[in-house]
Amino acid sequence: MSYYQRLKNYTITKIMVAMLSMVGNSPDVVLIKFTYLAERLAKKDYYIKIIRWIRELFQSGHPSLIVAKKILRETHPAHRQQLVKSFFINQLLLGTNKRKEFQDKNGFYPPGFIVISPSMLCNLKCFG
Repeated sequence: MSYYQRLKNYTITKIMVAMLSMVGNSPDVVLIKFTYLAERLAKKDYYIKIIRWIRELFQSGHPSLIVAKKILRETHPAHRQQLVKSFFINQLLLGTNKRKEFQDKNGFYPPGFIVISPSMLCNLKCFG
């Protein structure tokens, strides 16, 4: 990964963590506007459609908006930062772009994978 790309990823991560940290106590409109930014960062059409669908749910007052705001508001700042980095940034935004590059290079689209473990140890015996 080039120095420029690492700097870009670092900047996106810091900005997104700061923005999502503020969203928890903000009006619903702020979280809805945040989906427009996420849409611009994602490259794959599939994810853009999902982001638009999530925005429509938020605009219609779906309970998922309450859950998202509660998670962003009530989690410990360190946990919130790691959650934002792992799920929103690495999995949904930057991860989609990396998986798209992998698909272009290798001919298939690798799946996303998130491990949530209270012990911080993975019991999967993966090779590589």
